Amino acid sequence: MTDLNKLPSTAAFFDVDGTLAKVNAVTHYQNLANWDCLPFNRWWLSLQLAVKVPYYISLDRFDRQLFNQVFYKNYRNWSVIQLQERSQAYFEEKLRSQLFPTAKDCIAHHKKQGQQVILVTGSLDFIVAPLAEFLGVDAILATRLQTQNGHYTGEIAGISPTGENKVNAIQSLSLKLGIDLSQSFAYGDSASDLPMLMKVGHPVAVNPDRILRQFAQRQRWTIEYWKLK
Repeated sequence: MTDLNKLPSTAAFFDVDGTLAKVNAVTHYQNLANWDCLPFNRWWLSLQLAVKVPYYISLDRFDRQLFNQVFYKNYRNWSVIQLQERSQAYFEEKLRSQLFPTAKDCIAHHKKQGQQVILVTGSLDFIVAPLAEFLGVDAILATRLQTQNGHYTGEIAGISPTGENKVNAIQSLSLKLGIDLSQSFAYGDSASDLPMLMKVGHPVAVNPDRILRQFAQRQRWTIEYWKLK
């Protein structure tokens, strides 16, 4: 990580799931839970998730924060060290290939312009960390889980940076680092990213869902479609 106090006063804020990479919280969990599993156990986990998916989708549409609170309970009693190791392997073997090539180019462009690059995501910090290191970003604002005796409790520590909480997170960091949000950029793919996008001078909707696309069109924001090659 770069020494943030020495960086310039503009930034590019990026959502992760659906924006930088073609992934989501469910696929992260499924891959981590399936690691080194026997075929039957892998099949059984997939079946359990499939049954719950409609419920998770409904929660996510209603309130992303509530979805995170409920879904991340799946990580209860998992070893902190084990998940960190699995997350690194998961990035190298699967997540890295789901990163949009344009996303890497975009981040490289902002870094070349001397702007801070900051990931702002409701995804879990141990999942995002290898991606952030690979991209060479300056900071991560991600969801953290509480730990006890070397294991995750499944409960969120503090507030997950989703929806309006993304605004609170970037405002707090910007005040600390002297970032001018009116001159900064933000990239997001869903309606939950709207508060963050509305807070910066240069919002960009990437692969937007219906609500974000319609809003972006009315506001004449930049809309981009990034694909895997």
